[in-house]
Amino acid sequence: MLRSGFITPKTPKKGYETALNDSAMKPILNREELKNAFRERSRTKDWAYLSCGIRFFEQFEQIYGPVASETILAFTAHLLSDVVDEIGLPDDVIGDLGKDGFAIITKIALADSVVTCLKTRFSAEILEHYSQVDRDRGYIIARDKIGKELKVPLMRLAVGKISAADRFG
Repeated sequence: MLRSGFITPKTPKKGYETALNDSAMKPILNREELKNAFRERSRTKDWAYLSCGIRFFEQFEQIYGPVASETILAFTAHLLSDVVDEIGLPDDVIGDLGKDGFAIITKIALADSVVTCLKTRFSAEILEHYSQVDRDRGYIIARDKIGKELKVPLMRLAVGKISAADRFG
């Protein structure tokens, strides 16, 4: 059921910005920095660009509110940083694409491992951000624009990949 008390104008992303400034994390680049990093990396023939988005994030935000949604963004930023630190290389970069989107630039040889680890960990760890009732059900209940009740799946990470192999064949 929709919690109307949580439908408020967008609040500043204080929690998310704090997470992005965490010294234990790999830096998260803004769009301009990411564009420059991609321009530099795309001169080589071993890059892969991973575009990551959180499926069903808007519905989660509608039900759980802006504070919980900021927590999800911080969680995702930390997860990406952890996985890149674990699997990637020191010169790999992570960027913030806005709203619920992130990007990673890594080596082609590492891209599939990064994607698999991200999706596996996200699916397992995202559950702690839901109520026990929603976890048990496996979905949240939201309403569409005309008030019809919808069963919305729990969030998952969608990752698209392009690489130098796609570009240079």
